[in-house]
Amino acid sequence: KLSSSYWYIDPQKTIKYAEEALDLAVQINFKKGIITGYNNIGVGYYQQNKYEEALQWYNKALALNRETGNFLGEGHVLSNMGLIYWKQGALATAVEYYLQSLKIWEDHHLENEMASLFDNLGNVYNEQEEYDRALSYYLKAVAIQKKYSNNEHERSMTLSNIGTAYLGKNENQQALKYFLESLDLLSNDDRESRTVSLSNIGLTYIELTNSERAEAYLSEALVLQEEIEDADGMIHTLLGLSKTSQLKGDLKKSEAYGRRALNIALKINDRPVLAEA
Repeated sequence: KLSSSYWYIDPQKTIKYAEEALDLAVQINFKKGIITGYNNIGVGYYQQNKYEEALQWYNKALALNRETGNFLGEGHVLSNMGLIYWKQGALATAVEYYLQSLKIWEDHHLENEMASLFDNLGNVYNEQEEYDRALSYYLKAVAIQKKYSNNEHERSMTLSNIGTAYLGKNENQQALKYFLESLDLLSNDDRESRTVSLSNIGLTYIELTNSERAEAYLSEALVLQEEIEDADGMIHTLLGLSKTSQLKGDLKKSEAYGRRALNIALKINDRPVLAEA
């Protein structure tokens, strides 16, 4: 539990406490504890963008989940592995793992988990620019969220993803509608999610050639992303500010934002955005 409490705060402490718990679990052959130890060490490496190390531990957790018949653990690990392959740009492999996870949730009628998987599958197809296919999964996810879940954070993120797909289809007003709806669901304390919506609204205003509004939303997003050290988010926002500066004719400023984005993308080895930067 202590290890899990550090997931989003300090991934090195996540690993440290998980290793201690794992040692104890092995001593008494406590399979559930061993699985949780493997999983949490994987999470700790994932949070540091050390994807290969994370996959090694997730594979151990997956094997033991299957050995013990723990379908819940198996489904979550498969989903986590799909996320890593997506981050690495191995989209076909990501889909394979997501579909394995989805089958488990469908077999056991676990609606909230299904919604999460639909959202993840939408992200893969969104990245492949198969926007209509992405939207079909996102809309399935949001329908479940409205019916079964009180988690407004999750629904906000799916609405934001729907906006991204419409942005890809060049349906910018429709995209803006979903992004603004996403932002309305979030409290001021939910800084991480607010940065996503603020950044997306700013990127949409770029497409609508409203550089002043774009810069305002993107600058607000960047301040929050710097506070919470959100490297992934900062890349997209910095690229947006780079484009906004181009629209305003300030090419030196545009280049500076682009180089900042490039340096972060190199550090975390995010290949799709590295190419864009």
